[in-house]
Amino acid sequence: MSLTSSDEALRLIRANVPDLPVSRIPLASLESSHHGAVVAAAVHAGRPLPGFDNAAMDGFAIRAADSAAATEAQPVALAVSGSVVAGQAELPEAAPGAAIEIMTGAVLPPGCDTVLPLERSGCERDADGRPRRIRLTAPVRQGANVRRAGEDYATGDLVAGPGMTLSPERLMALAAHGVGEVSLRLPARVGLLTTGRELGDARRTAQINDSNGPYLASWLARAGCTISERAWADDDPGRIADTVARLASQSDLVITTGGVSAGRLDAVPGALARLGAETVWHKLAIRPGKPVLFARLPEGPPLFGLPGNPIAVAVGLRFFVAAALRQMLGLPPEEREYALSDSPVRARPGLTFFGKARITLDASGKRRVALLEGQESFRIRPLAEANGWLVLPAGQGDVAPGTPVQVASLSFPPA
Repeated sequence: MSLTSSDEALRLIRANVPDLPVSRIPLASLESSHHGAVVAAAVHAGRPLPGFDNAAMDGFAIRAADSAAATEAQPVALAVSGSVVAGQAELPEAAPGAAIEIMTGAVLPPGCDTVLPLERSGCERDADGRPRRIRLTAPVRQGANVRRAGEDYATGDLVAGPGMTLSPERLMALAAHGVGEVSLRLPARVGLLTTGRELGDARRTAQINDSNGPYLASWLARAGCTISERAWADDDPGRIADTVARLASQSDLVITTGGVSAGRLDAVPGALARLGAETVWHKLAIRPGKPVLFARLPEGPPLFGLPGNPIAVAVGLRFFVAAALRQMLGLPPEEREYALSDSPVRARPGLTFFGKARITLDASGKRRVALLEGQESFRIRPLAEANGWLVLPAGQGDVAPGTPVQVASLSFPPA
């Protein structure tokens, strides 16, 4: 069987993974849930933001022209004829030569065009603390300390567009515009199945702790996904098939680990055959992670069969499952990033290589990357010490120090 290239695998993922459905979600429910959701329909500003000219700080609303002659030697005095606070709709109007006390966020009163900060006002107060008069010792620039209507968003500006992740910052913008509901693609529900009779209590001879299940669950949760169920099955094709069918009934995506290589007990391909699944590809021209599998379940979600070695799981998740999640959310393919290699890298002929790496910035601000020792697919410690991946596409050849190479983050790539 010939190996599928990394690029062809990604193309086939995009061709075989459907978009998640669009849901209309009340904005209030998004404050504590649906992290990682992606906007599906554009939201435009229905009115300007701010909606009116207002004070950027506490002080006094004045006409800038009234301050034009002010100097240290000959200050200009303005009587305070009123006051306005944030949220006040009925506004006093300042006559020429008068000032209005104003609080941060309050509407700029008619006739005023500038706000003088309180600390620069030389304010004189009555016995009850009310401002009576201010003294200006220098001219004030017209429009100073005023937030103009539409200065942040003009009517019709894009507030949130298709493919944008619903971050807390974007949620802030939507809430500021009074948006009640948003059309979203919610993050995928993922069913996880770890396989292998060797999984158990590592204190017992020939048993190992399950590290893949917790890693997958944590990584996917940080990507915003919901874990519909975490299951385990031994190496029996029938039990694996039954478990996959159950996970498929409640998930948008199913991920298995272990049992996808060529051994006698690698039972996942046989289990998928029992279910009538279509294997889109099996075994990629990559290292580590060659045995990874991608299939479509009949009338069900896509499925990734990841190998059992932990670093092969990490590679399959970060570069192929992540591509499927982006496709499901309506996001574009991930853009490639580059750094200068700090170390020589030997090419793997005909294979795309994914290396555990450390990415840094040098004194000039250039991004650099160094491979870590211990690239074997069973070695977890270098992954725990890494902050990224070095990617060497098939056919690139050996890399000398100082050569630009592809790099990627450890986590789900941002939208």
